[in-house]
Amino acid sequence: METLASRVYAHGHAIGFSEARDIGLPVVEAKGALEAAMWTLLCKYEDDLKLREPIDPDDRILDSDRFVDETPIAVVESTRTRYEFRGSLDIRAVRQMPSSLNVTLNLNLPLLPNADPSQIPTEMSVVAEQMQAQIQPLAQQAVKEALGAQAPVVGIDVKFRDGRWTRVDPVTDEGDAVGPSRRDASA
Repeated sequence: METLASRVYAHGHAIGFSEARDIGLPVVEAKGALEAAMWTLLCKYEDDLKLREPIDPDDRILDSDRFVDETPIAVVESTRTRYEFRGSLDIRAVRQMPSSLNVTLNLNLPLLPNADPSQIPTEMSVVAEQMQAQIQPLAQQAVKEALGAQAPVVGIDVKFRDGRWTRVDPVTDEGDAVGPSRRDASA
């Protein structure tokens, strides 16, 4: 234990067979069917946890300011059942927006050429004014969004959200969320 505490400085440090033997842990080299089963299990974990699919946050926000992926990050299993800790990987671009962005649009709708304003029915004028009133906030929002999309990216926010343990049937791979009472009752 002292060797582990003095030579291993990170919780996630992997200890291989040779290092385990060198520090005095009682290890036995797997052979034959056991080695094949262990390798198959490792490959399954690589697939389930997407271990061979590196995530570059910069690449994920090239086409969109937000990337969300439902993913497992941990697995605990026994011969009877399997649990996955699943959640959403949420990557967002952080943009430098102007401190005060005010957009004012003037939407004057021109009349048809050679049209006499005195000949336009009052109802048509009211409809045109109502349409303009409805279009203006939508146009202002569209301009703000367009300006926001052009603002420089000054950072990337990466979070893991909504993490939960899910019981997965090892035969069907169908899962259900597990609350504290179910987790305590079954194991």
